[in-house]
Amino acid sequence: MGRIKKKGESGIAVKYITRNKAVKKLQISLFDFRRLSFYKKIKRALAKKQTEYAKDLKSRAPKYTLDHLVKERYPSFVDALRDLDDALSMVFLLATMPPAGKMSCFSCGRMPAT
Repeated sequence: MGRIKKKGESGIAVKYITRNKAVKKLQISLFDFRRLSFYKKIKRALAKKQTEYAKDLKSRAPKYTLDHLVKERYPSFVDALRDLDDALSMVFLLATMPPAGKMSCFSCGRMPAT
């Protein structure tokens, strides 16, 4: 009589990995992991020539926005205006400066053609 197999020592159960373990092993965020799992579905549908299903998946794709980054950088409208004012002041300063004559190229040291 053969050896009795214990549960979880062979077969599919050994290869199974939880989502949290996969995220830690790949060293990515859960957000990126979910995005990768979604794009894998689209790729698989295209490989099986299921174009209608792939189009449907693409239409249901989550929309990624960068609003939260802007809100984090500029919590109030006044902060945004203050930073915009600094940029406009710099542009005005550079526009009003007279040309410095001949300038050399920093990377090669040659003079530009005039």
